[in-house]
Amino acid sequence: LIRLVSDLLQLARADAGQAIINQQEVVDLRLVLTSVEDTVMVIAPEQIEVQFIIPPTPIYVFADSDRLKQVFLNLTNNAIKATQAGGKVTVTLRFTNNQAIIRVIDTGIGIAPADQQRIFDRFYRVDSSRSHATGGVGLGLAIVKKILDLHRGTVRVESVPGRGTVFFVYLPETHNN
Repeated sequence: LIRLVSDLLQLARADAGQAIINQQEVVDLRLVLTSVEDTVMVIAPEQIEVQFIIPPTPIYVFADSDRLKQVFLNLTNNAIKATQAGGKVTVTLRFTNNQAIIRVIDTGIGIAPADQQRIFDRFYRVDSSRSHATGGVGLGLAIVKKILDLHRGTVRVESVPGRGTVFFVYLPETHNN
C-alpha cells in the first residue's frame, strides 16, 4: 500500500508540473547499473541467472542517479518476475550514436503484441489475473516512462510470447567528464 501511494504521488506530482527529478548532475551510468546489480543480486531467486554486462569505459549522462536507479530496478525486477526457473535476465550497457543504450533482456513469458502498445499506460496490467503481490498495479512502467521522458530519454519494448522480452532504454550522452 505504501508503494502504491508513493507511485501515485510521484505520477500526480509529475502531472502537476512539480519536479520529481531531483539534483541532476553528470553521472557515470556504470555506477548506477552497478548499484542496481548489487541490489538485484540480493533479491533474485537462485534459479534465475542474472548477468550485468557493463563496459570498462565511463558512459556519462546528465541525470538524477536515484531516479535512473529506480528505472533500472523496476525493469530488472519485472524481468525477473517474468522469467521462470532456469531462465536468464541480462542487463547490458553500451554507447553508440551519442547515446547510452541499456537493454534489459529476459527469457521469460514474453508480452503479446496487443499488450506491448499499452504496457506504459497507467494501471495497465498484462495479466489481470496475477495478484497485486506478484503483478503490481500497473504503475511501474508508467513511472519508468515518465522518468525517462524527464531525462530526454526513451524506452521501447520488443517481445515474443513464450520467448522473452527486451526493454531498450536510450539516454542522451553528455561529453562532460
